[in-house]
Amino acid sequence: MGDRCPVVIHPHLPGVIYANLKTNGLRTRTYVSFDDGKTFKPVELEFEKSECIGKYCGLELHLKCSMDIMSNNFPQKWAVKFDGISHKYGSTSQHIYISFNGGKSWNRLNSMINKVVMLNNGGLVFGTESPTGRIVFSYDEGNMWYYENINSNDIVDIIPLESQNNLLIAAINHKKLINVYSLFLFNFSKVISSLCLMSDRTCAIDDFETWYLPRYFGKCFQGQEMSYLKKKCFSMCVDSRALLLPTINPCPCAIEDFNWYNITYMSKPNYYYENNICVLDLHSNYTEPIKTCPVGAEPLIHLNGFTKLDSDFCIPLQTRSNEDSDSSDYCSSTCNCIV
Repeated sequence: MGDRCPVVIHPHLPGVIYANLKTNGLRTRTYVSFDDGKTFKPVELEFEKSECIGKYCGLELHLKCSMDIMSNNFPQKWAVKFDGISHKYGSTSQHIYISFNGGKSWNRLNSMINKVVMLNNGGLVFGTESPTGRIVFSYDEGNMWYYENINSNDIVDIIPLESQNNLLIAAINHKKLINVYSLFLFNFSKVISSLCLMSDRTCAIDDFETWYLPRYFGKCFQGQEMSYLKKKCFSMCVDSRALLLPTINPCPCAIEDFNWYNITYMSKPNYYYENNICVLDLHSNYTEPIKTCPVGAEPLIHLNGFTKLDSDFCIPLQTRSNEDSDSSDYCSSTCNCIV
């Protein structure tokens, strides 16, 4: 319990946050935010969204704050892995949960699968199965699993030894009764052809698809649209890319993407944040003036209290507008443009 954190920030994807929060009846459930903490929603299982709903169901991921969190829990840009507990109508079960879309949806692995690692930029998932003494692996993000019996139930550690065009995994086995250690080496560089799935090959451009960082409203957030080239789930090839860089394109800047309420020098006084709008504090003894817009435009009252944005950089200006001015901070014209 000592290495767990209530909040974990995704180290690769900006604005993505995981948090364990107390809900009705003081139940702990895991929530995810894709807008830098402005909105949190419960994490969901990909194939069980409607099977169990309400306060009696949910996931509680074991969010860790260890030094090796990036290699253990965020092995790839879009891949996430956590141990966790599934709550369902009063019963609980321990599982490993994996996500290949930044945490938007999760797959629950069989409770017998443990010590899971990911290689090939998420294209290879490897683990052990107890008490059968088998290894398990998948090439399609856990949709189909392959099993190999190695007659070992005492594997204590799995270490990926990945390099360009080489997919190696080391497993350390420890028989406690006789205090004997064994080392297993698994070479997946040629395993695709050995399973007669297809000949070994390096991924070509047709094996990739554009994956966009998930947001709540479209693909844009704070003036940026971020994406990666991700190997298609069912493409059987070796992803030899050593460095994965995002593609970042500009997109419309929206003030709703920013958390004004907890940045005091960027928010106007006498307002507080509630339900995505700035609300006038009735205890502030401040009377909100009637403000006007140019001819043909209407005041956007729900944006009162927000500061101005720097349109060139999509960042909040650090100077507050004149509250005594008769001009509205934000206006909407007949062309649906904010002026």
